[in-house]
Amino acid sequence: MEALSEQEIHQLAMDVVGEDLKEKSFEFLTVNSKLKKDPQFVCLKDKSLHFIVVKACLYPKNPIVFDTP
Repeated sequence: MEALSEQEIHQLAMDVVGEDLKEKSFEFLTVNSKLKKDPQFVCLKDKSLHFIVVKACLYPKNPIVFDTP
């Protein structure tokens, strides 16, 4: 079995976040699935604009700790 690439891991995270946003009735204005290009989602909900950044990490890394520019 082959390990997933960094792009494949990112895409899995994008799928999870995208499904969650759909369930929460966000309207997608733009979706960017390119790795290291932020934001990934630009959404509208209740007339409010939201910019959502998706960062994936593998266990045992802590998902709360993330790269900052």
